[in-house]
Amino acid sequence: MKQKLLIVDDDPGTREMLRMGLEDENYQVVEAESGKLALDLLNAHRPLLIILDILMEEQEGIETMREIRRYYPTMPIIMISTDGFYLTLAERMGANAVLEKPIDLRELYAKVKELLENL
Repeated sequence: MKQKLLIVDDDPGTREMLRMGLEDENYQVVEAESGKLALDLLNAHRPLLIILDILMEEQEGIETMREIRRYYPTMPIIMISTDGFYLTLAERMGANAVLEKPIDLRELYAKVKELLENL
């Protein structure tokens, strides 16, 4: 059975690129374009790991991460952003890993694999 991941990013191109890459690595991927939708999908699909953009319009990623942690305190979360300041902040606030955009897919695969092995 494929391991299920949730990608949360308001940019459809980024979501598609990440989804296609992760599906090629044999993961099942669920996508959300906002933090609010992510919370609904999290409950419905029960992914093992979340890849979460920090800078989104409707609900930004750090706020979303805080809400996720309230209900799923051990959920592995990889935060992504183009802004190094926000990545440092996300790490300090409990992200399991941070990656700068544009995402290096090999680095993403390694982080996903590492976090899932430590569940």
